[in-house]
Amino acid sequence: FVGFVMICFGAANALCSILFGKLSKYVGRIALFVLATALNAACIIALLLWKPHPHQFAVFFVFPALWGMADAVWQTQINALYGVLFVKNKEAAFANYRLWESLGFVIAFGYSTFLCVSIKEYLVLAVLVIGIALYGVVEYMERNHQTKHCLDGNDKNNYIKKAETQF
Repeated sequence: FVGFVMICFGAANALCSILFGKLSKYVGRIALFVLATALNAACIIALLLWKPHPHQFAVFFVFPALWGMADAVWQTQINALYGVLFVKNKEAAFANYRLWESLGFVIAFGYSTFLCVSIKEYLVLAVLVIGIALYGVVEYMERNHQTKHCLDGNDKNNYIKKAETQF
């Protein structure tokens, strides 16, 4: 059933990528990042507490579907965020993003046989908390930068319109 579980993840990811791409225009990326964080944290905590049983067949599909939903946010909104943050250096920014993402995969693969599953879940939860906290710092800095730039340029109305679309 591993293949069917992966299909469930991929289908949820693909459908939610389309949905969240359109939804971000109305709710903003901050709300979607909070949603993804909540979904991932809930899945990790549930996996830490859950004792798998063969009769809980549906649960083996619920976790990948929820994880696919959260991953759809990360995949779409991080790319959108990079496009906003690095307007002049998009190619270098995306290359740097992929470099660090790949390094993370290598590190996770490297320790995968040395750590038990619960330790890996705690690590993922810690990285999630640190990552969303640092994302909050980036949003705060970007908002302050936009405020200073727009107010210095006497373009307050455009800043207000742009800020309203973020929430």
